[in-house]
Amino acid sequence: MNIFERNEFWALIGVIIGYVLTELTRFIRTFKEKRNLRKALFDELEINYFLLEHKKDTLTNILNAIEKKEVLSGISVNAARAVYESHTSSIILLLEPIERDLIQNIYSRLEIIDTYLDNFENEIITAIKDNIANDPWAVYKSRSADMKDNCEIIQEYIKSALDKVPLDIYERKSEIPIEERSFAGVVTPELVRKQRGA
Repeated sequence: MNIFERNEFWALIGVIIGYVLTELTRFIRTFKEKRNLRKALFDELEINYFLLEHKKDTLTNILNAIEKKEVLSGISVNAARAVYESHTSSIILLLEPIERDLIQNIYSRLEIIDTYLDNFENEIITAIKDNIANDPWAVYKSRSADMKDNCEIIQEYIKSALDKVPLDIYERKSEIPIEERSFAGVVTPELVRKQRGA
């Protein structure tokens, strides 16, 4: 009897074809899920890029009010975080280390700005009323200016991510020995532009 005429042979071929098709289907599904998650994350980053324009306007208004010794509410629309927060463990596997560093830093900075703006009015009123600092107006003017600069830095970070040239914010690819690097976290818009080659 020829091997092609045996039922066992065709059963084995059927099992192999079934396995290959199952694995191929799983691979395609996983690929599509990763692609869709990446797109959703980058869409969320783009939304945040434009929300930062509104936050900069709010901070400009706050700075102008401080100059007149007036208190203005800092409440604004908080950054979009649903995709990042719901899929953090998947995002870690999806992104390259430099990209992951950048995205994590972006979302951390967005949270700091949102917290500052949400609490600004109560904090400055308390500082003035309780005389917490010698000159609370100067303190909050400086903090608000720093937050506005931070908005610009985040926008540069987001732009680099969206342009698919993520900034190496932790100098992973630096030729400087790690013990000689400065990780003080002092990042200025000029430093960002320099690293991007602009």
